[in-house]
Amino acid sequence: MPAKFRPRLAIVGGPSPASPSAPPDAPSAPAFGPDGTLVVAGVDGFLGLVDARTGAITGRLKGHHDLVLAPSASADGRIVLAAGWDGTAQVWDARTRRPLGAPLGFSAPDGAAAISPDGSTVAISKVAPALEVLDVRSRQRLAHLRVDDSAIGFAAFSRDGNLLLAGSADGHVRVFSTRDWRPTGPAFLAHAGWIASVDASPDGRTLVTTGQDGQVRLWDLATRRPIGAPLPGRTKDANVVARFTPDGKYVLAVFADGSGYRWDVRPSAWKRQACTVAGRQRTRSEWRAALPDRAYAPAC
Repeated sequence: MPAKFRPRLAIVGGPSPASPSAPPDAPSAPAFGPDGTLVVAGVDGFLGLVDARTGAITGRLKGHHDLVLAPSASADGRIVLAAGWDGTAQVWDARTRRPLGAPLGFSAPDGAAAISPDGSTVAISKVAPALEVLDVRSRQRLAHLRVDDSAIGFAAFSRDGNLLLAGSADGHVRVFSTRDWRPTGPAFLAHAGWIASVDASPDGRTLVTTGQDGQVRLWDLATRRPIGAPLPGRTKDANVVARFTPDGKYVLAVFADGSGYRWDVRPSAWKRQACTVAGRQRTRSEWRAALPDRAYAPAC
C-alpha cells in the first residue's frame, strides 16, 4: 500500500492563463538549490530561494514578469534555469543570485526547459515542436532535436546526465542519449494527454511518468513496456509530478491539491506484498496451470 503524506512545503501552481495545451493547476515542482534551499516558482514572475527546513524565503531570482514554470537546477544547486510565460528562459548563479548571460527565447506557454546535472548544458524548446540543446556559457547550439507535431511540455536530464527525457502534449515520452543526442529507442505512449513529469531511476533502467490524466506509471526503459498497473493513489484528472528518491527505492508523488504519496518500488517489497495478499504459497497444481514452462519455485 502507498504511504500518504502531506508535504511540509507544497508548491502548487495556482490558476494559470488559458491555454489550449498547458494543463491548469499543475504542481510547480521545486528544484534543490544550494546550502539547504529549494528554488520555487509561481505567478507574477516569482522565482525564489526557500529554506527547506523553515519555509522562509531567503532570496529572489529576478528576471521574469509572468507565470514561471517549474525550475531546473544543477546537481549542486548552484546553476538554476527557469522559463516563463513571458517567452523567456533565464540561467542564474543561485549563490550570487545573478543571471548568467542574456535571457533565452522560449516557446511559451507550451514549452519545456531543463539544465544538465553539471550545469553546463540546457535543453529548451525555443520553437515548437523542437528542443534546442545549448552550451550554458557560450550559448552555442549543440543539437537540434525535432520531435514531431506535438508540443514538448516537459524536459529533464537523468541524474547521471546520460539521458534527456522529454514528454509531449499528446502523451508520448522520448528519451535521448546526451552522448550523440540521438533517441535511445522509439517514442512510447505513456498517458492520455499532457505529460506532467518524467524521471529516470538512479540505475537508468526504469522511468516514472505522470500525466494530466492523474496517473503515475513505471516503465522498463529497455522495452518501453509498463511495469504493472498505474501506482495506486489518486485517480481521475489530478495533475501530479513524481520523482525517484536518490537511492531508487521509492517514488514520491505530489498532486495539485498538495497531497503526496510514497511507493516502495523495490521488487522485494512487491514480493512481500503479493505474499501478504495471497496469504499462502501457490500449490504445485496452481503453478503448473499458470507457469507450465517454469520449474516450481514459489515466492512465498
